[in-house]
Amino acid sequence: MNEDLSLELYKSLRGEVVGYIEKIPAIWLQKFTLVGAVIAFLVINYKKLGTAAEGDPRDLLGAAMLAIPILAVLLDSKAVEYSLHARAISKFIQKNFRNPSVLAAWESTLWGDLGEQDIMPIVRLRSWMTSIVTSAPTILLIALAAAAIDRVYGGIPRTYIVVLVFLLAFYVIGGLYVRQLIWPKQREREKRAPNPGSQADGGR
Repeated sequence: MNEDLSLELYKSLRGEVVGYIEKIPAIWLQKFTLVGAVIAFLVINYKKLGTAAEGDPRDLLGAAMLAIPILAVLLDSKAVEYSLHARAISKFIQKNFRNPSVLAAWESTLWGDLGEQDIMPIVRLRSWMTSIVTSAPTILLIALAAAAIDRVYGGIPRTYIVVLVFLLAFYVIGGLYVRQLIWPKQREREKRAPNPGSQADGGR
């Protein structure tokens, strides 16, 4: 690949990464907006919802409450989709754009693969903050939905228990798996990092 084409490809890939990363905060805000709107709607209209359904008047209200964490999980899944695509592009850049070496070094530092000692703590803290502010509200919504349904029914029906448990297990296990894909483990970083002692011995 000639230099001009390589440069254009790199610019295109970096632009695509930036575009996907910028969508993640937008989805995060959208989650809070939509979930807040649904909660506000339920608070205002809970009596009407309780009497609008045929059969057990609590069913429609319970289903609406269950929809809140499901909506949050779906929006988080969309954010994960963008993150995985950005990560895939970044890995491609690391492997195929090694000249100048600073390009691959930046991609490696950006995602916490390898980097200088004064930069890596910042990257790790950013990664933890991203995980916490994304997952904690959704897990809280699942717990609040369970509490609200329990209050409405005087006990959570078995169907709701199954859905809530599945939703929580899917979210937690899926989140841990995705985190391993996007952010490497500390042990893997240590294996890939150069050994200062061996460098010193080699320089003697």
